[in-house]
Amino acid sequence: MDLSTMLRAKGVWDRFGASHPQFPAFLRDLRERRIVRDGTAVEIAVTPPGGETVRSNLRLTAQEAALFREVSQRIR
Repeated sequence: MDLSTMLRAKGVWDRFGASHPQFPAFLRDLRERRIVRDGTAVEIAVTPPGGETVRSNLRLTAQEAALFREVSQRIR
């Protein structure tokens, strides 16, 4: 990933965090409480206005949990 792409991604993340401050706080809480580890289940639900909720889930491997921890260290 080149520098300009990383800077654009950071700008997008910063705007998203300003619009939805509870989400970065949620990720920080997960990191600080060390909840994410091998075998952790993650569920995602998406509900469009007036629409049906679609859900999916996955169970993290040790490598995926380590990736989350690595990325979450960079989220402020």
